[in-house]
Amino acid sequence: VHLARLLRDAAPDVVDFHYGGNHASAFDAFAFRLSGRRARLVATIHHPDPWRPCDAGRILANRLFHRLGGIAFASSEATRSVLAAGGFPESALHTCHLGAPAPERLPERAAARRSLGLDQNL
Repeated sequence: VHLARLLRDAAPDVVDFHYGGNHASAFDAFAFRLSGRRARLVATIHHPDPWRPCDAGRILANRLFHRLGGIAFASSEATRSVLAAGGFPESALHTCHLGAPAPERLPERAAARRSLGLDQNL
């Protein structure tokens, strides 16, 4: 009820819950629906843990999160595969790779220090 009230009062355009495991929380999705908000509901999942036979409840939570209007962002293709196997349909999955791409080549040390305004002698 507190989360629903917070969401109603804040009036966000997007509600993005972040989860460290491989599943979303159906309780968060219920609170979102209870708030009456018409914002976009998102679960960002960061860690692909393989599913075990005892994880049926977590898979159900993912399905409920989606059925209540949620989509999922996965931080890697491995995470996306785990989520697809764990209740999220492919149409509700989006991969957002974290971090910046590595540069094609690094600058020489002196040039890098100059560009950053650092003393060359340190």
